[in-house]
Amino acid sequence: MYIYIKGKSWVCQFSLKDTKGRLCRYHRSLGLVSDTTKTEAKRQAERIRLDIKDNLDPIKKSNISITELINEYINRSEVDYSLHTLAGYKTFLRNYIEPSIGDIPINSFGSMDIDILINYIKKKGLSVKTMTNTKGLLIASLAYAKRQRYIQEIPDTYIRLPVKPVSQIEILTREQAQLVFEYSKNFKSYLPLMTLFYTLARRGEVCGLQYQDIDLNKGILYIRRHLNYLNKTLQVKLPKNNKVREILMPGGLIGLLKEHIENTPHKPTDFLFARNRGYLYPALLYRDYGRIITKIEKHTGTKIPTSLHAIRHYMISELIAAGIVVLQ
Repeated sequence: MYIYIKGKSWVCQFSLKDTKGRLCRYHRSLGLVSDTTKTEAKRQAERIRLDIKDNLDPIKKSNISITELINEYINRSEVDYSLHTLAGYKTFLRNYIEPSIGDIPINSFGSMDIDILINYIKKKGLSVKTMTNTKGLLIASLAYAKRQRYIQEIPDTYIRLPVKPVSQIEILTREQAQLVFEYSKNFKSYLPLMTLFYTLARRGEVCGLQYQDIDLNKGILYIRRHLNYLNKTLQVKLPKNNKVREILMPGGLIGLLKEHIENTPHKPTDFLFARNRGYLYPALLYRDYGRIITKIEKHTGTKIPTSLHAIRHYMISELIAAGIVVLQ
């Protein structure tokens, strides 16, 4: 592209291929006076070039359905989504989008159809987060359709969603936490659960720990990876937000890990809490925690919050009460 001043205004010159592959040269006035900066003139010239290119580039696949579009977006996405995210997208498509608006061709899709989708989700009594995430998948797919020249413009997608209610954070009491610690001793997941409780690490991070991540001399545990298991596929990646970090371990946990390491044959790169397949499923921690709180309720009548985060929140509260600054 070439821009220059002609007389008292800016003009531009560029070339584009037409639908038959022939190179066409264009001369256009930018509608800007000569004292306009060259940077602004370049921006205006690029807008004009893109407008002409859009008109030259033919629309493709304009009759495919919303379901076909989203399937293509998921399978060819430019973003490297995790297996967990992809599984969630497929759930949104199968359970909410496909039954309500899945058959609508993308060239006739409009804002009213998004309203139909949102109302369908509302009638199922699902959360605002589900509405937001489902709508987000739909908008991302429509943006993909525009980039691929399936549609000329993205339809108006503004729909006011209900306000998400403020959720109540569940925190264990000290008595509940003591019961969990005591009853978990009889479960195979005792040591990984104690590691999760005392280090505030996430369950995928605990399952991703290797022997080389434990420095008993310095009392430091290194969080270097996150393990996930989905659709019969093991996925090992960096921790959340790519946040590799080190955690100072309390003395009680150091003693437990030292005994485990000394009594377990291993290589440095082996997973610390490996089961038969060489690693620990993160879902097993939830399963065993559920069994622990069921046993507590059966024996003592005490109800325990079902979320593992309730333990994490309890430990954070205890640290803050002790005057310790918690950084995560």
